[in-house]
Amino acid sequence: MKKVQFNSNLSPFLFIAPQLVIILIFLYWPIIQTFTDAFTAQDPFGFSKTFVWFDNFELVITDPAYLRSFKFTLIYIFVITLVTGSLGLLLAVQANSVIHGKSAYKTLLIWPYAIAPAVVGVTANYFFSERLGLLYSFFNDLWGFNWMNSVSDAYIYVMIAGSWKQISANFIFFLAGL
Repeated sequence: MKKVQFNSNLSPFLFIAPQLVIILIFLYWPIIQTFTDAFTAQDPFGFSKTFVWFDNFELVITDPAYLRSFKFTLIYIFVITLVTGSLGLLLAVQANSVIHGKSAYKTLLIWPYAIAPAVVGVTANYFFSERLGLLYSFFNDLWGFNWMNSVSDAYIYVMIAGSWKQISANFIFFLAGL
C-alpha cells in the first residue's frame, strides 16, 4: 500500500476545510443563534431585538399549555420506551427462534421502519377510521369508545401509532444482538 505524502503542511487542513465550514454554518451558527434568541424579544418582523434576560423562560414555564404538552411528552417517552423495548425484544427472540418462514417474519416486522413518518400517520389513521378501521371496530366493540372524541383517547392513539413505528427499529437492534 502506498503512503501519501503531502508537499505542504497546509494540505491536510485544506482537505478538511470544506467540512469545517459546513459544520460551522449548519451546526455552530444555529446553536449560537438559538442561545441569543432565547434571551431576547423580537418584533414580529425581526427588525428590532430587546434583551429580556429570563422573561422568555418564565413565560414558558408558567404557561399551562406548555406544561400539559411537557407532561404528555414525558408520559409518551416513558410509554414508548417501555412498550417498544419490551415488544421489540419479545418479537426478536421469537423471530430468531422460528425455523420455518423466518425471513418472512423478519420482513413483516421490519417494514414499518422503512416507511416515512407521514405514511405511518396516514396508515394509523386508516386503522382507527370509523368506516374502515379494523382497530377502531375492535376497540369500539371491546371498550365502546370513539378514539377521536376525547383528548385522552387521542393520546393513546398517538402512542399506539408511535409504538407501531418504533417497534420495528428496536426489533432490528435486538435481532442483530441475538
